[in-house]
Amino acid sequence: MGGTMAKYTILDDESNLIVGICEDIVGLSGECTIIDENESFHKIILENFKIMESFMEYCIKTKSSVTNIHIGIMDVDGDSIGSYYFSLKVPLYFHKNMPENKQNYFELIGTLLTKASKEALVIWEGWRQSPPASINLWSSLTEQQRERMVRSCTFIFQEKF
Repeated sequence: MGGTMAKYTILDDESNLIVGICEDIVGLSGECTIIDENESFHKIILENFKIMESFMEYCIKTKSSVTNIHIGIMDVDGDSIGSYYFSLKVPLYFHKNMPENKQNYFELIGTLLTKASKEALVIWEGWRQSPPASINLWSSLTEQQRERMVRSCTFIFQEKF
C-alpha cells in the first residue's frame, strides 16, 4: 500500500474480497445526491482509490461484477472499526478491458443504506488513532449528537466483538 495507510477499504458483498482501498470518501453522510429518471441516488467519491490486483484477477477469472459493497473504516493498524453498506445503481464490471484510472478519484452512484452523521465522521476520525483516553466525552453533546455517538459506538462494538 505504500507510505500512507488507507483509511477505507471497499469490500465486495458477494465475494467478501477487498475491491480496493482509498484515502478519503466524499458523500458518506449522504450529502451528494443526484436525480436520475425522477429517482434520487447517492454519489460517493473514493479519493485516491486503488483497485486491488487480486480482485482484478478474481473478476477476470470469474467474470463477476460488483453490485453491493461495504465501505470499511480502518484504524491505523489496518483493522476495521466500522462499515457502511452501499448498493450500486449499476453493477461494476472489472473483467472487461478497463482503461487505467488516471484520476485520483472514483465515483459510485447508488443507495447508501445508512448515512454517517457529521458527528460520526468526527468520531471515526478520532478513533482511527485509538479509542478515547478520557471518560464522559459525550456529556457536553446535545441529545441528537449523543444518539449519533451511540450509533457510531455500536458500529465499532459490532466490528470489534
